[in-house]
Amino acid sequence: MAKANTIGSEQRKELVDLAISLIEAFLDGVVPNEDSSPFDLGDWVGTYFVGSAVRFSKTFLSARRAFALRAAKLLKAKAGHETSISEMTQKVAQETVAKIIGATTPAAEEDGLPDEGAEPSTLSAEKRAQLIADGANELVDLVIAEGARTFIQIEPNFLVSSVDAVKVGRVTVMSTADAQQKTAVADNPRITLAAGEYPNLRTTDGVIHVGMPRMVWVVEVPAAKENVAEESKWLIDVAISFIRLAFKEETSRFPTNGEIEPHPTRPTDLRPPHVTLEGTTASAGGKKVSPLYELDAATIEHLCSKSLSTAAEAIFDPPKGSLALRVAQGLGWMTRGRQAFDRAERLLALFTALEALLSSDDKSAPVTQTISRYASVIYASHIPDRVQVYNQIKSLYSVRSKVVHAGERDVLWQEVNRLQRLVEAVFWVVINRCDLRMGKQASEASLSDASHGIKWAFSVTDAEEPQPEDGASA
Repeated sequence: MAKANTIGSEQRKELVDLAISLIEAFLDGVVPNEDSSPFDLGDWVGTYFVGSAVRFSKTFLSARRAFALRAAKLLKAKAGHETSISEMTQKVAQETVAKIIGATTPAAEEDGLPDEGAEPSTLSAEKRAQLIADGANELVDLVIAEGARTFIQIEPNFLVSSVDAVKVGRVTVMSTADAQQKTAVADNPRITLAAGEYPNLRTTDGVIHVGMPRMVWVVEVPAAKENVAEESKWLIDVAISFIRLAFKEETSRFPTNGEIEPHPTRPTDLRPPHVTLEGTTASAGGKKVSPLYELDAATIEHLCSKSLSTAAEAIFDPPKGSLALRVAQGLGWMTRGRQAFDRAERLLALFTALEALLSSDDKSAPVTQTISRYASVIYASHIPDRVQVYNQIKSLYSVRSKVVHAGERDVLWQEVNRLQRLVEAVFWVVINRCDLRMGKQASEASLSDASHGIKWAFSVTDAEEPQPEDGASA
């Protein structure tokens, strides 16, 4: 189930105060009816609505911007969308103006129409302030409610194939036919998923037929509506790395180490048009079979096991400050790395994944040494192997530094592939051996203690332990 955003009383009061300021600034811009040209905004930016017009002052624009930015920060990036929040502020401010004007219009006669000769009723300062405060609280309630919404996003799936539906946290891999019958689409008479018709979109007798490939992703997305597509892709990326690490044996089309992984929701062009020339020799195109994660019975059974289902639940709904949150962030960046066409970009994404998992809260700790030590502890139990892995990661960090700080792109596939193997092995151990709901501080403390030569609390057995590659450098 989706978790509602929790905003404390002090934070709510802060938002209400900002909302009051912007509504008051909005009211200051109301165009008086006695103007020679009623509702003429002139050179000002503003808004017209039923029976009124408002000029946007610099004060209002600044107050609206401050409210939207603070609200988005409190809701976090996926639940807060500055533009939609700004639109809410204008709607509530307009409603507040209408209430205040309505409270100060001439009294109605017996026929229900205002007496144009009557004096407008006087609105006390207390009543005006109360209407503004009510509007401010309504605005904050709307923003919080918007941030707590959850959507179901159905996307084309060109990367993972399965006979049965497989659920990984908030992401489900299923056939288009099953999605038509077993999701909320079945209850909507105006939408039909048309298997095999991707990317066609047609309307017949008022029913929209959405063309899809044979497989789809069904994603539960807690986010602001404007952020759903972006957040859905991220959750899919997290699920893909989780699925990849669940394979005990690679299938025939499994994306191998170093292979560019296809986009999960867009078709892969198997014959991209191009011409490559060398002197009088030319080549154009070349067909290849697109990689695919084919979920066989053994992998499906493993993904549905209690241990991995529990891990997936923790990763997709991680407790605040938990190891699961770090794993979730790292899994997404691992997928982004495999999707990267450029070797340097792939290297950076893979290191981002490793740092998302292992970075220390101690800002005085040197990043390179800390990440290298912690990764070596997870990867290997024996001290000589840890030293070897530590040196390999430090060497790869030097390559990363040249990319980040000097803009160099001189990265070898051998280096990127070695890093990918190390990162995937580290994440495999953490997912399969650690309590993902433990706090990140406790996790970091266990790694710090073990880095001094003692056995790590979650060490794999000798049979499970991956063997470091020969050579201390990449």
